Amino acid sequence: MQQVISRIRLVAVYVAVLLPVIIYGAMHTLQSSNNSPIDWVDSTFSERKQFDEFVELFGPGDVVIASRPEYLWTDKRLDRLTLGLRKSKAFRSQERSPLFHQVVSGRETLLRMKTPPETTSAPFSHGAENMLAQSSVTNESAGPLDQYIHSENSEHSVIKPLNSGIPLTEGIRRLQGTMIDKDGKTTWIVVTFNAVGLKQRTLLVNRLRRAIHVCCDVDDSDIHLAGPVIDGMSVDEASHASLTTFAGPLALVIFIICWWSLGSLLAGTVVFLTASFCQAVLLAIIYYSGEKLSAILIILPPLVQVLTVSGGIHLMNYT
Repeated sequence: MQQVISRIRLVAVYVAVLLPVIIYGAMHTLQSSNNSPIDWVDSTFSERKQFDEFVELFGPGDVVIASRPEYLWTDKRLDRLTLGLRKSKAFRSQERSPLFHQVVSGRETLLRMKTPPETTSAPFSHGAENMLAQSSVTNESAGPLDQYIHSENSEHSVIKPLNSGIPLTEGIRRLQGTMIDKDGKTTWIVVTFNAVGLKQRTLLVNRLRRAIHVCCDVDDSDIHLAGPVIDGMSVDEASHASLTTFAGPLALVIFIICWWSLGSLLAGTVVFLTASFCQAVLLAIIYYSGEKLSAILIILPPLVQVLTVSGGIHLMNYT
């Protein structure tokens, strides 16, 4: 009996020593998630290989499509927004490399096709510079969005006509359904994230919203964003909301079940704490292995907790 007690004490010491490391890893796992379906499979997966080959040929498919009601291709403010998304330091890494693969607007695409060519310059006005200088993006340390372009670029034309010889009406017809709506007026901006930018998509999407608000004077409620990047973010937000909302009530229900099934407060507490510890260990393993929670992995913590409780109750009934 003394030997059993000594072993229990040794295990308790190990748990006490590892507990801060486990809690640290579990907390970081809960704060990060990755719901890009393409990352759920290994690079050796045949379909993943085909996808990677497609990306090499045609570019990535992680896009955000930004628009709003009455976002017309005739709106010149789209020019400075497009230039800002390409030039701003807010949309570049610390090494000054772009976080976007490309930025395409329906207005720019159409005006590059039209003929006769005309200079459709949209200088970055001093008024816009002042607006950007006074605005900053929430929850970020990259600084204000007054760094879209430098003053020496303010006289440069955003749109460079290619003199393709295509009439305006024909250009609109060709772009309908891709960069221009069926009404021939409404357009949008397509922002393609690269691999580095995708890792900080939440921050970049918030900056994108702020850039649209500042450059185009659009209320946040009127900005419509869509695309795979937004889909992944929505799943992340819903997953975290569910986890934080139901974690407490679920733990209480499990504790009551343990107590009621075993008929002992002490035994029920032991089983419940063991299940909670196993759940925390699993979350820590996810963090220290370099992975993130996904729509698939997020079901593992409650699954492990339920299985541990089931096995614990079963074993306790043998004693």
